[in-house]
Formats: sequence, C-alpha cells, structure tokens
Amino acid sequence: MLGGLLVAHFGRQSVFWISLPLVLAAVAPATAMPLPERDRPVAQRLGTAGAVLPAAAWRYSATRSHRYRREAGLRRTPCCS
Repeated sequence: MLGGLLVAHFGRQSVFWISLPLVLAAVAPATAMPLPERDRPVAQRLGTAGAVLPAAAWRYSATRSHRYRREAGLRRTPCCS
C-alpha cells in the first residue's frame, strides 16, 4: 500500500527510497558487531584468488554472451538495455 501511495503521489522512482532506510537499519548494527575469530588454518581462508576468480569468470561470461548476441543479430531485451 505504501508503494502504491508513493507511486501515485511522487512517481515510480520514489518506491526505491523505501529500501534505503531498511538497508541502513540492517547494515548499521551488522557492522558494529564484532565477528568471532575462528581457528582455521590459513589455507582454508578465502584468499585473493578465491575473491578474484569468480568475478573474472562472471565478467568473461558476460562479455561472451554480449558478443554472441551481437554477432547473432539478436536485440537486447528491455530489461537489459
């Protein structure tokens, strides 16, 4: 109902402002809480390669899919323009 009222009076962009206070209410306490230290060997922790490789794989697959669509003559979908 709140979303409908916001859209009716302020336009559809105003709906996105609902999430801002919710995110701040969730993130602020989460960042203030200390994380417990775990007794793990260094080899089991997430390293640089474990953080970079998934991002690189995602970027590569996204680039390949766009190139495939362009070469195949396919148009972009409305959600991805």
